[in-house]
Amino acid sequence: MDGQMIGSFVKNAREAVAIQLTTFNGHRLCDVRVVIPNADGDSTPTKKGVTLKPSALPDLIKLLEEAHAAALQAGWCQSDGT
Repeated sequence: MDGQMIGSFVKNAREAVAIQLTTFNGHRLCDVRVVIPNADGDSTPTKKGVTLKPSALPDLIKLLEEAHAAALQAGWCQSDGT
């Protein structure tokens, strides 16, 4: 599997979420995965995550935007993400 790292963000004190475009057995995929640091300090992927066809990304983005709007409305977060 090869990949193009898109980016990551901190999930908590020990974990981050990384997004990567990959290919596996000739299939192009988007991998959204929880990563943890290994002994060398590099990120190691865990089993926690999801791998999607790129064609599913617009639906995922739409649902994430709806979840963000609902969280804002419920007062669970602020527009700046805090």
